[in-house]
Amino acid sequence: MKRIISICRVSRKGLRLLLILTLSTWVPFVSCGELPCRPEDPSCSESSFLTLWSLLAPDYALYYGNSLDLGFYRMDLEEQTPVNLFTTANAVERLGFNSTGQTLWFISNNGRDLSRVMPDDGNVTFLKNYPSADYWGMHVLEDRNEIYLAENGSGDLQRTDLQGNNVSNLVTPGTPGGLDIDTGDDQIYLLANNEIHRYNLDGSGYTLLVGGPTTGHDLEIEQSQQTMYWVDFPNGELRSANLDGTNNQLILAGLNGPRGLALDPTSDYIYYCNTGDQEIGRVRENGTNNTILRSNVGCADIDITQY
Repeated sequence: MKRIISICRVSRKGLRLLLILTLSTWVPFVSCGELPCRPEDPSCSESSFLTLWSLLAPDYALYYGNSLDLGFYRMDLEEQTPVNLFTTANAVERLGFNSTGQTLWFISNNGRDLSRVMPDDGNVTFLKNYPSADYWGMHVLEDRNEIYLAENGSGDLQRTDLQGNNVSNLVTPGTPGGLDIDTGDDQIYLLANNEIHRYNLDGSGYTLLVGGPTTGHDLEIEQSQQTMYWVDFPNGELRSANLDGTNNQLILAGLNGPRGLALDPTSDYIYYCNTGDQEIGRVRENGTNNTILRSNVGCADIDITQY
């Protein structure tokens, strides 16, 4: 009998969990594809497994700017050793990666400047200055040639193209902050006016999800678990709720002005930027195993993507 390897991917929080099974193994409720063994390795040895794992399981890293030295850093989630990729003229305040993690748009200069960079290249392209703006949140939809921006000063939720041009005001919720977009349902989740709102991509369809007080600079959604997470800046909290606003729960308290968070797609850890204490930490979704990973870091936002 010709031997094969069955390849199964199970998605949890975007987790690409690779299960490598022999022909004699069967797991219910998991859809698997079959990959023949390599001709030079017909018995599917351990080397085949390791090769497949290296090809199909991407590496993930945490990215952040440090206002103390104006460096922009990448920290592998496993090794947890930061690498300085490039420096900027002003502190990086908001991050917006494309879906592949290869291109980054960022806000700097007290919410007024928009720039673009390929992190591994390090050559920053300045795109636009908005003299009166104070952008607290952003999200990039590269396939739609769109950037969504939360302009806290004017109270507007805005949209531009990828060059920062053609600014349009979608809706004025008042003091908007962190935002994320559910690309499956084309809906925006937004911290604004001490509440959490949901909108369609054109700004219509306003829905109040979570009432105040909750003021935050960052919000992340996990569509597969129908959950959103956010940092409450003045109250020093990390919280979660269902995407319909129910089950509002405290995950971690006692933070000092937290401004950024990121979800680890390979585990149940949430990474956070505790700006007031100049720390980056992580905690499990259930509030356990809170650990400070980096100190003396002037971070305002963090993000996790593959590299």
